[in-house]
Amino acid sequence: MTAGALFGRDRELDTVDGLLADVHHGGGSLLLRGDAGVGKSALLQAAAEIARRRGHLVLTAGGTEGDVVPFVSLRRMLPAPLIESTDLPAAQRAALMAAISGDDLGGMPEPFLVGMAALAVITDAPEDRPITLIIDDAHWLDTQSRAVVAFLGRRLAADPVLLIMATRPVHDPDDAVDATTTITVPPLPADAANALLDTVASHLDPFTRSRILHAARGNPLALTQLPRTWDRAMPAASQATAGLPVGDHIRSSFAGSYRRLPTTSRDILLVAALDEHASLPHILAATQVFTGRHVAAGALGPGAAAGLITVTTTEVAFRHPLVRAAVIESEDAERVQAAHRALATALEPANPRRALGHRALAADGTDDTLATDLAEAAEAGRQRAETSTAIWLMEQAARLTAQPGVRGHRLLIAATWAYEHGDRRVVDRLLAAASAVPLGTLDRIRASWLSEIFTGSGTDDVGRILDLHRDVEVAWQEGDHDLAWNVLMSLASRCYWTSPDEQTRRLLAATAQALPVAGAEHRLVFVLSGIDQVSHTARILAECRRALHRDSTDANALRMYAMGAVVVGDALLGRAFADQAERLLRAQGRLGLLPHLLLTGIQTDWLIGHWDRARTALAEGGRLAAETGQPTWRNSARLNEARLAALAGEHDGLDETLNQIEVDAIRHGTTSFLPRIQVIRGTALVAAGAYEDGFDALQRVFDPHDPLHDARSAFPGVMFLADAALPTGRGPLARQLIDGIRKQLGTTPPIDFRVVDSYARAVLADDDQAEERYQHALNGEAAAWPWVLAQLRLAYGTWLRRQRRDSDAVPQLQMALAGLSRMGAMPWVERVQHQLRAAGGHAAPSDVTPRQVLTAQELQIASLAAAGLSNREIGEQLFMSPRTVGSHLYRIFPKLRITSRNQLAALLDADPTT
Repeated sequence: MTAGALFGRDRELDTVDGLLADVHHGGGSLLLRGDAGVGKSALLQAAAEIARRRGHLVLTAGGTEGDVVPFVSLRRMLPAPLIESTDLPAAQRAALMAAISGDDLGGMPEPFLVGMAALAVITDAPEDRPITLIIDDAHWLDTQSRAVVAFLGRRLAADPVLLIMATRPVHDPDDAVDATTTITVPPLPADAANALLDTVASHLDPFTRSRILHAARGNPLALTQLPRTWDRAMPAASQATAGLPVGDHIRSSFAGSYRRLPTTSRDILLVAALDEHASLPHILAATQVFTGRHVAAGALGPGAAAGLITVTTTEVAFRHPLVRAAVIESEDAERVQAAHRALATALEPANPRRALGHRALAADGTDDTLATDLAEAAEAGRQRAETSTAIWLMEQAARLTAQPGVRGHRLLIAATWAYEHGDRRVVDRLLAAASAVPLGTLDRIRASWLSEIFTGSGTDDVGRILDLHRDVEVAWQEGDHDLAWNVLMSLASRCYWTSPDEQTRRLLAATAQALPVAGAEHRLVFVLSGIDQVSHTARILAECRRALHRDSTDANALRMYAMGAVVVGDALLGRAFADQAERLLRAQGRLGLLPHLLLTGIQTDWLIGHWDRARTALAEGGRLAAETGQPTWRNSARLNEARLAALAGEHDGLDETLNQIEVDAIRHGTTSFLPRIQVIRGTALVAAGAYEDGFDALQRVFDPHDPLHDARSAFPGVMFLADAALPTGRGPLARQLIDGIRKQLGTTPPIDFRVVDSYARAVLADDDQAEERYQHALNGEAAAWPWVLAQLRLAYGTWLRRQRRDSDAVPQLQMALAGLSRMGAMPWVERVQHQLRAAGGHAAPSDVTPRQVLTAQELQIASLAAAGLSNREIGEQLFMSPRTVGSHLYRIFPKLRITSRNQLAALLDADPTT
């Protein structure tokens, strides 16, 4: 339908036209949301027409109800010549070709890596003209295509590309489609509805016209379809359907048109409706099997004439998804099953797996032979990483399995794949089905583990933990070692985010260390790091150091080692693993794991003094956690953002932010957040000079009798507790509290605690011991930690002034000022300036640094550009288009008062904190 033929859609068309007209200045995404038949597809057709008139390249695709074939919608959108003409990195090209080829021999790549390749194809198109992407029925996109489209929609702001999608309203947030602009397409107003009805059915008498207008309620599809089937001679039927929803009216109308077709036409439409991906030759062949007689393409003519389908030389397309639904619903189960059997026969030579699917849908009751074939096909699909298809095949195998135990096992295998695929709704549905049948021992454990993954991380219920612990032992004894480790790792995650008692932690750690670990060392590190890193520092460090000398391309294993090294305070070792893991995760497009890595490393980055790196990791990690649907990690990003705000003196709104994080943590049961929140509150108070309140807030985390006590969470508060103790006269109490933490840590305390402890020992020392302790700390491990080192110099310079040694104090204070200024620790910058002025030293802050004028993302881009990476290479690292990178650099240069990349490199090299 042309734009000019649309009735009552001026507002929507004006919006579309405005976005298309402005696309040269930057793209984005538009979502048309509305009920079935309201005219979304017509608006998309009009948008495509407008875009073509403006010289755009228009690419189209659409979802189909029931699509489980990975990337099938993406294949429709990206033409092969466009892909072939784009210069893609090898890994991206391989991923994209694997995604769109449908080759059974190729594995399914990460959707985000495919998304990067699709972004490059679209934004680097050799044709120098804007691109408009049109996607209909976005709510029916297959899971992988939806992930790619969502990835694209968030990254088009700087490119001349407009993504326009249409979707029905959805009730499940997981089905929602996001866009930068959203329009709800309403029913037509009365004047437009009348005008449309005049156009399609001007012959109607007033009575019938009034009834149709009432039934259609402004729905354009209803207004065009109902006049075809409305029977004035049957008023009772019209009255019976008067109260139905518009969609039911339309479906009933389509069903009426279908039932009036000749028998052979109905047969061929039923076959076509049961496999929308079948080609015309296959549809004709299947219909011949179904009817037992020769069927020619001409049998499709009546369906086309009735407005139900369109036909080309290669395919049959239904006019609207409701037509397909009406055809299937009009037939009894026996005919539908027979049509599936016919399709299986016709498809077997060319596509055995599709044929197997139709055999499954044709089966009634149980069929163990067919169930075994389906299970084997599912396993083979899983090996090819075609997870969605494999899940569907295994679920069908379970449905046809006679023995309840085997049926439950197959449902749980499918549920495990769905978990790995990140589809919680499918996991819940399959778990519920499996729970309805008797399960064997290992399957009962598997079901319990799957339930734990999604529902158990927010509770420290000891009874539940002990039940899961017994499951670990049983799984190991039964020989399913992977299952045993999986359950143990889920327990470690529960411990990391919650606060189980010490006895329970010791039991779990003992079990982990008793299991043979050959080949599973990274799992042991993950488990001990989550359960009780404080008590197992030596073992975690030993395993990490051994792993450092092994070559590994397992990004997830490297991530676990990075986490282990970070939580025991070895920042340099953690960074070595994190750098390797980050490169692999980015190259593989595994955005789901990247936030874990980025946000774990922040724990040491801020304490070391790498605040710029922490800020960039926070910005990206928080954004990716939100994008990949990981609320706990998003909350972790918010918590660390609050920590850096407290340190930088950015306290406006900080209390409100911390209160909200606290509410979320309590609601989700992630109680390990609570002592960390308390430390940040205390930090902010000390930074603001409220030493009494700051000490009181921090004391709660150090006091073993307080509910908020947690030794590991106390580490970041050690220096601030010492700072607050001096002006409040509570030095002895601070020493006692810190000594308590020291004793809990035993003979092998984590490195980060040793560093902050050296600060506290010096600050809290009596005057006759203070200088020796300051010198020891300055020349010890703290020398490699710029934040602690700057704090030490400030404290030492302040102590020297109290000893009336201003000339000795000034160099220490000047070095402290330089370091604190570079980091942006403004509360402490003001203190050191005060001390310098009092000592007669130069108290001016350092020159403005890149950190002070660039956003976290700009700083990240600037650093990569300074390292010599091209815009394309930066885009590959940060999952954005080269044009977006260029747009950022366009804003960065004026902020830094430079004009070239060479100047950028020199400027960043001069700032050690970058």
